[in-house]
Amino acid sequence: MKANQRRRDENAEDPSDEGMIGIGTMIVFIAAVIVAAIAAAVIINTAGNLQRTAQDTGQETTGEVSSNLFVRQVIGNLTEDQDAVEKVYWYLELAPGAMSIDLNNTILQWNHGSNFHDLNMTSEPNCDSEDFNSLEDGFCTRMVFDAGDGSRFVLSSGDKIRVEVHLDDDEVLEPRSDVDALFMPEMGSPVQGGFKVPAALDRPNIVLN
Repeated sequence: MKANQRRRDENAEDPSDEGMIGIGTMIVFIAAVIVAAIAAAVIINTAGNLQRTAQDTGQETTGEVSSNLFVRQVIGNLTEDQDAVEKVYWYLELAPGAMSIDLNNTILQWNHGSNFHDLNMTSEPNCDSEDFNSLEDGFCTRMVFDAGDGSRFVLSSGDKIRVEVHLDDDEVLEPRSDVDALFMPEMGSPVQGGFKVPAALDRPNIVLN
């Protein structure tokens, strides 16, 4: 009988062993929770970075692809005899949501007959200079409406700027002349500014487009 009792006592589990197993399980569980939390934080941070990168890339792509410029109107100023166009005015605005455009870094392509020019901003201080009188001089700008920055070289939101080209006697545009004009800003797609001179020239300033 005593031998059987001893065997039962030997086979009985020590309560302290059960406690050790419970603590070990708890440690493993806590470690697993900590690892899962760290992994989740890393995933969330990575996802946030990817989202910001995607947004930045999307904005840059939109800026490069979309047309930032909007040509509101094209006007022709006639010669004294009113038989040809000697000055061309483009009234420009920014397209909705577009970023500011530095016209110093904008090219105006002019194509009329055998006259093809890549026009840049003139070095003359204003459009009224006597030295600004041909395609070779490029284009000049006048601020029509200033929304706040005060620069006639930078087209910002709300601004209205007039771009001018002055033609010499060999470059004037006769009735029915077709001109292909293309504004090429530093950012954004090119914008058409072409026009055709009407057959009848009956006033000093005529609408070309």
